[in-house]
Amino acid sequence: MWIQNNPPLFQQRANPLCLDHPLPANIQPPDTDDASLASLVGQIRTKNNPLLGIFYETLWQFLLGQLEQTRVLAANLQVNDDQQVTVGEYDLLYQYHGQIIHRELAVKFYLGVPDGNSNRWCYWVGPGLRDRLDWKMNRLLHHQATLSNTVAGRETLQTQGIEWPVNKEVLIQGRLFYPLINDDKRFSLNSFSLGNTGQSGVADLLPPPAYCNPNHWRGFWLTTSQLAASTRNTTLSYQMPGKFQWLNDRPDSPFFNREQLLQRPTGRPVYIRALDQSGKQLHLFVVPDDWPGKALQVARQTG
Repeated sequence: MWIQNNPPLFQQRANPLCLDHPLPANIQPPDTDDASLASLVGQIRTKNNPLLGIFYETLWQFLLGQLEQTRVLAANLQVNDDQQVTVGEYDLLYQYHGQIIHRELAVKFYLGVPDGNSNRWCYWVGPGLRDRLDWKMNRLLHHQATLSNTVAGRETLQTQGIEWPVNKEVLIQGRLFYPLINDDKRFSLNSFSLGNTGQSGVADLLPPPAYCNPNHWRGFWLTTSQLAASTRNTTLSYQMPGKFQWLNDRPDSPFFNREQLLQRPTGRPVYIRALDQSGKQLHLFVVPDDWPGKALQVARQTG
């Protein structure tokens, strides 16, 4: 399963609450049978939620529920103050070897925006231009993960029969996409050694975010015009996975050749998986030609 293999984007070197590994220590991933998978499909259909984050949280609720050493106590538990105003939500509460653990979860796909070769978190922007790495990390670490420190958070735990304090942990998974092409250069995708990490022999145009996991999964982003130029004389095949299929090592989506790919609508950022004839893959985000300028404005916003 993708979630148990995808390394965290940030580990304890970034913050003590961040996990070094997705699964609790010394736990092997479970073998899931057809009945278990059918149960998971039922959970997803019951929620009927189009958000990738909710889908991702459901996968973790299922996985921790399958392990013999862990027991899920509550998930997506809403916290209200004494005025019944929602102040937060516990993503996941589970028990492991007698300990109660509050795990906050996030799955993110950020694109790095070059601006003076900076490694600051603010230069990693969501493809939809509404999210930024520093905003998300600040909320995860200083609001969501500390919910049990609040009066309302503790009272909500009591309603579930959970005693305070609880252990806290944060897991943020996903993929970081680096700029593929300089303004004054043109590369063919054939020049890349395709692999699961998306790394290549071409020097990155942007350093990784400060304190990120050096083993994080990578991809590259390029504009619509750059895609047309960089795919000339290539023999790659392409997929355009739906959002839930981003969390799938082998997405269930049709394949396209170059001509078919370039005919697809490109008025918005699109996730593309490119494969060579041996099956090695490269993960790409293709963005509109005006996206880099807009993304730089988002990166430079204060607050």
